[in-house]
Amino acid sequence: MRQNRGVTFRLDRGAALTTAGVFILVAAPLAAAAFWWSSWLLAAGAVTCGIVALIYVVRPPVLLKLDANGYRSPMRTPSGRFAGSWADVEDAEVSDGLLILTTSEATQTFPLRLVGRQRVQVLKAFSEHLDAANGYQRWLQ
Repeated sequence: MRQNRGVTFRLDRGAALTTAGVFILVAAPLAAAAFWWSSWLLAAGAVTCGIVALIYVVRPPVLLKLDANGYRSPMRTPSGRFAGSWADVEDAEVSDGLLILTTSEATQTFPLRLVGRQRVQVLKAFSEHLDAANGYQRWLQ
């Protein structure tokens, strides 16, 4: 069954390219200042920003991991860390571009705009995992 496999979602390509552009915009003045003042420290900062930008372009970071045990994200949102067990979820809804999960302890939100075009796949995967955790079966497949 599909629910037993882990699923990983990465930062949307558009957001990753925007982030890489910001790092390049930071690297450019650092490189100019490194040249002007002959500073190895500023040159190292410029090279580091360039490497991080390249990493974002080649392979955007993982934002969300789903598996049979639960969900987790390395990022923090205003509601705290987005992580938990499927069995703990009492309610799930989408509102204003946010996936909102309510547990007995707290309400967690995840901004769906960060996954971009993968939004439908994220919601489908959440639905399948929540159905499996609650014992629901689909009659028509």
